[in-house]
Amino acid sequence: MAYIPQNDFTQFKLERWDGTYGFAFLIVASGFSIFKIIFFIYNLYLYFRYKSIKSVTDDLLQTCTVIVPAHNEGKQVWATLMSLADSDFPEGKLQLLAIDDGSKDDTWYWMQEAKKALGDRLSIYQQPVNKGKPQACIEALIQFYS
Repeated sequence: MAYIPQNDFTQFKLERWDGTYGFAFLIVASGFSIFKIIFFIYNLYLYFRYKSIKSVTDDLLQTCTVIVPAHNEGKQVWATLMSLADSDFPEGKLQLLAIDDGSKDDTWYWMQEAKKALGDRLSIYQQPVNKGKPQACIEALIQFYS
């Protein structure tokens, strides 16, 4: 058995739609619906228009420098550096720079451990005091290129 509201409620609902607020709500809701439909059609258009491109060979890739500033990161800096080294990017085209930004924990130790494991692929630097990660990135670049 279906629930059928009393006739008074149906009349109340219809009167609400006839008011100023009801009409404004109807316009806004219709606008949102039309926007969603247009957005969906645009996404379909992009999906069917997509064409994949061939991948570039490793020798055509540019050299990429990744700077890892660390302040009180502990062993996490080691995991980050190992993850970067294990990426699919060609080994000869990836430069890894890590800088300890005045850490008070064992961050410098873990950077040294990563340096032992990665060798010349990683350059590590240490700032004696914390100057912030943006300044640490600048320091790493200055030390690496000088």
